Amino acid sequence: MRTKRLNTRFNIYLLDNLKNYSEVFEQKFLDCRSSLSETNVHDLRVSMRRLMAFTNLIYNVYSDRYTKSVFKELKKILKALNPLRDVQVQMLAIEQNLESAPYLTNYFHYLKLKEESLIDDIKHQLTDSYINTIVGLVLFIRIELKNKLRQEQFDIQAFYQKTHESFNLMLEKSKQIIPEVIDTIHFLRLAFKKYRYTLEVMKPYSEINNKTMRKMKKIQDILGAIQDNNVQFELIDTYLKSIDETSAIIYSPFITIILSRRKRMVSSLMTKIHIIEQVQFKLPSSKPLASNQQFHSPV
Repeated sequence: MRTKRLNTRFNIYLLDNLKNYSEVFEQKFLDCRSSLSETNVHDLRVSMRRLMAFTNLIYNVYSDRYTKSVFKELKKILKALNPLRDVQVQMLAIEQNLESAPYLTNYFHYLKLKEESLIDDIKHQLTDSYINTIVGLVLFIRIELKNKLRQEQFDIQAFYQKTHESFNLMLEKSKQIIPEVIDTIHFLRLAFKKYRYTLEVMKPYSEINNKTMRKMKKIQDILGAIQDNNVQFELIDTYLKSIDETSAIIYSPFITIILSRRKRMVSSLMTKIHIIEQVQFKLPSSKPLASNQQFHSPV
């Protein structure tokens, strides 16, 4: 009987928060359509990743066509937004260095032109048709979940299992890191983000506490900084290949700084990598869960 009540509460929790995630995404989408600023792009990407993790978790349990479609549709826009986000992050970093390193001015203008071009391309994809498709698909997912509840086909244990699998994948990627090979760190970052967003969904129905989430943030901050550093190197490398060798040579000190920072950040990551083993998903204790326990996604 308790298992049935738990399944019912968890199903209601999923329904409520799926609606919440969708509404946050819709608002951030509209904000971006108004202005593709760095802040708006960041917020939209976060809301998309949360909604993708949420629907992907449901898909991995029930494999319905609606959750798969939401994931695929969101991924299209995310793929378009990622290069813009990369350029905007680097513009902010370069702008802070222009006074002390004026030779970066031409590179900053190069990034600015790239940003404008990307914005022009993305604007055409932020349509009413697209947002209506996402909202409609989420509505169908919620209807499907309600049907499963009525048919008593709902089992929270399956969601627990998928969360454990997500943790195990992240742990596996952490053990495969080769500090000198940046791709191995990138693969950990992808698995880490998937687990963290999944954990946010399951947190109220587990023994994961805020201390654990703070530990995860430490690792994610380092992984994000390493990713930004790698993007910075790739963007300036592409730029330097487009100009003459004499002009490119003046950027040598900046390249040295980028690689030196990367080395320090990777070293810091390796000293903290053991934390990943401390953030394993834990099943709830036998203590009853509050009927009104609910999690809403912050952005």
